[in-house]
Amino acid sequence: MAFRRMAILSLFAPVLSLGQSSAIEDAQADTIAHKYDDAMRICESLLETNPANQAAVAGEIDAASKAALDLRSQNRMEDALSYLLRANRMIPNEPSLLFDIGILENQMHLNKDADEALHKSFLLKPQDPMTLYAIARVKMDLGLYPDAEAAMRSYLEKRPGDASAHYGLGRILLINLKDDAALKEFQLAIDLQPTQTESYYEIGEISLRANDLDKAETNYQLCLKRDPQHGGALTGMGVIAFRRKQYQQAADFLDRAVHLAPQFQTAHYYDGLTLAKLGRKAEAEAELATASKMAAQENARKDDLRRLAPQ
Repeated sequence: MAFRRMAILSLFAPVLSLGQSSAIEDAQADTIAHKYDDAMRICESLLETNPANQAAVAGEIDAASKAALDLRSQNRMEDALSYLLRANRMIPNEPSLLFDIGILENQMHLNKDADEALHKSFLLKPQDPMTLYAIARVKMDLGLYPDAEAAMRSYLEKRPGDASAHYGLGRILLINLKDDAALKEFQLAIDLQPTQTESYYEIGEISLRANDLDKAETNYQLCLKRDPQHGGALTGMGVIAFRRKQYQQAADFLDRAVHLAPQFQTAHYYDGLTLAKLGRKAEAEAELATASKMAAQENARKDDLRRLAPQ
């Protein structure tokens, strides 16, 4: 009797397996056809029966991720996030899903949520380099600069040859007013990748603050050689000319800067000062008013970041 029962069960087992296999194939076909909801419904039905069904797990993640990518390309960020969160509800401990959620939330400026998602991903996949890098970016956006520095240094321990990460660490150090340490990181970035335009710009900025006008000018020019429309470097050249009392030359640089980078407060401020020196009072007052308004907006944004940062 026991043998007969086992024989009957063995006849049914392949049928169930084939049925599940067919369902997975249907889900894959739906994903390819961009029918993401249909694909996810199939996978979710299988997961409700058996949460350990790895083919269904993979299908759910694949459909959600591709849906999110498609919607993100259409700038439908909230819809994109909804697919990832839906998959996360079915598969709560999948680090790749949590990572994608964190990245998308960061792009949507939901940085507290992004920080939480990436932290969960990191706990599930400790020391993953890309998660460390993403955590550093989010911590920086939250204004948690010591945490950002620690995460970026941990990343660089694993990938010391990443020029962009050395630049990123330099930016964090710069915000923390550690100019000497930042300078070393920017130089490392250039040594690893000589086309690091932004590192030349940042070295120019550090040199300008130290009133080393010649070094600042050299690095701004290297930046502009690679990117002639770099608003920050054009502003820097304008500031150098202003300090040298070459006001018409300063105005030429700063006029280009405010047109190419209208969001850059420093360009408007020095353009206002320069126009005043040239006797163009009305234009000077307009530029200085713009600079003052932009400074107030930036201070308000920083206050919001401090208020929203995790305690």
